Amino acid sequence: MRAAKKNIYISIAVSIMVILLPFIFPVFTSTVAESATAKINLEPGTKASVNQFITVKLKANNTIGADFPKGTAVLSWEEENSLAVQKFDIHIDDLSHSYYVPTGENPYWQQSENISSISLNLPEVRGIDFKIEKFELDRRILPPLDSYINSYFKQLWSLDYINRFLVPSYIILGLAALLTAIYYAAFRPNPRFNLVVVISLAMLVLFSLGFLTTQIFTAKSYWLSYRQNIEQRDLASTYQGFYDFEKFISWVDQALPPEQDLAVLVKGQPVYIMSEMAYNLYPRDIKFIDISDKNNTQVIEEIDNASKQDYNYIVVLSAEDSPQSSRLNLIGSYREEAGLIYTYNKE
Repeated sequence: MRAAKKNIYISIAVSIMVILLPFIFPVFTSTVAESATAKINLEPGTKASVNQFITVKLKANNTIGADFPKGTAVLSWEEENSLAVQKFDIHIDDLSHSYYVPTGENPYWQQSENISSISLNLPEVRGIDFKIEKFELDRRILPPLDSYINSYFKQLWSLDYINRFLVPSYIILGLAALLTAIYYAAFRPNPRFNLVVVISLAMLVLFSLGFLTTQIFTAKSYWLSYRQNIEQRDLASTYQGFYDFEKFISWVDQALPPEQDLAVLVKGQPVYIMSEMAYNLYPRDIKFIDISDKNNTQVIEEIDNASKQDYNYIVVLSAEDSPQSSRLNLIGSYREEAGLIYTYNKE
């Protein structure tokens, strides 16, 4: 009899876990609208809701080995509101990838009463060809428990991004721990193994597989961009920007006053750096100043000309490239040797 009760309990616990899955993963969905181009036109009166998300299937080919191993795509849905955007990373590796963008968790999406269209903006880079294979607005049929939780914490802590696997994993782990505690309290079995530990390890393996898959795509993207440099052992030329360049861009955005334009000192035309800063610092206007083969006086002249056009904040990517002038005032540094922000005093 006791064994039968245990079997019934285990069956109930497994059923609860299975029933929960569609509420924390987009298992049952329907398509609201779709397009074969970079713009979705919606039915008049389409309402925004938390259970909506964007699906983009995209292939990006690096045809000439351009210096662009990774990109950012931007979804926008209100032309008059520059904040009504959702950004997501894209792989430049000659393979098709499906991106699931949780726009429903975006507070500006939720504030949009009527959405007439959604636009997909891709970086324009010479040598990078994009092919849109799918672009659609989808909705989850069942209430999205994970999206409600993500939305709450994004607004509470002003977060831009939460890993979409994080909250479902916590929910499953918490429920498994609760059911396991009830099971041990009710039946007091001989603990041959700890179910919570097993589930935790299983989640760790799944997260590791997802992480490794992303790293494989990233490695291929960098190989396509820097293959010639790697084969010639010119590894110094393959490093552009910072290892955590996206965090640096976010730091720059927070360090500068709102709506202030800036000038960035670069060497040559580093497409990846220029594109990522232009996209992720939008709607700020950015002037890129090429300092290659220029002495200190010439660089200061370039900064002075930019300042006359109201580019009063100067970003220097490497401390070695910092110009010397009494009119430059350091106001922030991302690192001691890189990521410096100056203000320029006009005469």
